[in-house]
Amino acid sequence: MRDYHIELRNCTADQMISDVIVTWDETPFTRFIDKTLSRDWLLSPTSIGPSSSAPIFLFSLKDDLRIVENKNDVLGLASTFTVRASGKGIDDLTARFRYEPDKVPKLRSLWR
Repeated sequence: MRDYHIELRNCTADQMISDVIVTWDETPFTRFIDKTLSRDWLLSPTSIGPSSSAPIFLFSLKDDLRIVENKNDVLGLASTFTVRASGKGIDDLTARFRYEPDKVPKLRSLWR
C-alpha cells in the first residue's frame, strides 16, 4: 500500500490561521474514497500556526492495483479532482490533481 498525502503550509511568520477546513470536489473517485474512509473532510476544522504545516491524508492504494479487475470500477478509471482549503482571514486555496490507476505513483499535481 502507498499512502498519498499533501501538505498545507501557513507561510506567514506571525499569523495563526484558524478554522481551516480542507475538502475536495465530489467526483465518483472522491465519493468512493470518502465513503470507504467514512469522512466528511480531508482535514477537519483546525488551526495552523505561523510557519507550520498540516499533513492531509488523501488515500491509500496498492501500487499493483489490477486495472483489469477494476476497469469498470472508479479505482480503474482516471480521475481529476480539486482540493480546496479555506480558513478565517485567508483566500480560498485550490490545487488540482490527477489520479491515474495505471501509473506509479498514481497521483500527480496538475497545478497549484
